[in-house]
Amino acid sequence: MNAIMMTMFGMPEHFVRIVEQRLAGGAGSRYPQFEAFDEVVKAIENAAWETYSHPAIHQGCLAFKAMIPGEVGMISLSTLAQDTKVRLVDFKNTGFLSAVVESDKFVPVDYTIMIVGKADFPLPRAHDSRGRPNRGRVIGHDPFGNGLVPKNAVYTFHPGDPVTPSQIEGKERTVTVKEAMEMGFGLAKIEIPSTD
Repeated sequence: MNAIMMTMFGMPEHFVRIVEQRLAGGAGSRYPQFEAFDEVVKAIENAAWETYSHPAIHQGCLAFKAMIPGEVGMISLSTLAQDTKVRLVDFKNTGFLSAVVESDKFVPVDYTIMIVGKADFPLPRAHDSRGRPNRGRVIGHDPFGNGLVPKNAVYTFHPGDPVTPSQIEGKERTVTVKEAMEMGFGLAKIEIPSTD
């Protein structure tokens, strides 16, 4: 998939971040079978990606699915006992709450979703015989005259389905599964307690 290569070389810091967060031991959705960065990269490069659709995919983005198993750091509240404790927190200070439950394990899934969208990549620059940039000219088609070309980039990839961000406002507090579901929550992030 060309978007993987474009992201790897055109946006290397972003690419490193999205790969590293999926390694074994990660806090969110992850691949327990991959402990090394190169293992994840090889898996996504060699996967057979198929077009995928889901209501949580933002307009203007494309999604793809491949059979790379992993673990999801989310759980459906409907699978838990009604009196299970749920913490409501605003992790990112957005004004919107997320539901969080404690569990001793993540949820296994057998597929991965990749979300792709447009990004501007710098065009390679011409160089003179000494290797210096040649008056800033770019090589290739420069549609907007700014030295950038829009191409597809990997925004993210993860085991399991994408999730629509919460739009539920309120105070941080602890409630039951029943109460969280009455507020409109359907999923909760899984927090594995520390064993220290």
